[in-house]
Amino acid sequence: MIAAKPFIPLLMVVGGVILLQQAVDLALLLPGVDFATPAGRVRQLLAVESRSPGLLAADLLLLWGSILGGKRQVLLGAAALHLTVGALLLLLLPLFLVDAGSLAHGFGSGEATAFKVVVARTLLVLAFLGLAGLLGGRALRTLGRDAQTASAAP
Repeated sequence: MIAAKPFIPLLMVVGGVILLQQAVDLALLLPGVDFATPAGRVRQLLAVESRSPGLLAADLLLLWGSILGGKRQVLLGAAALHLTVGALLLLLLPLFLVDAGSLAHGFGSGEATAFKVVVARTLLVLAFLGLAGLLGGRALRTLGRDAQTASAAP
């Protein structure tokens, strides 16, 4: 069996590079966003949602490296971050639905159907990622506590 320890830094670097690229990409969009209008907020959330596969890949690589490394503080920090982000994503559901609902009347019949599909997909992604964040945060908290127990054992 191949030892996992030599691959931990590689996992962390690759995950960090992907996360950095996604963060820079989203930061470049921020100056042009009008958060005062529903259209601006919906547009920004759709931009974040479209980048979720890259963010998920980075998250999984960083978590995999953290779990293999077994560092208690890192696992507990990741747990807190996942619980917070998961709760925020679930809180965004009704806000996004209200904003998207206020925009729906401005589309023609063909565009309205496409917009409804995009809204439904985004709602499902937000709900799935929110629940996954809460469940993952809970599991990471347990792993962090187990890592503390394992390091304290004689």
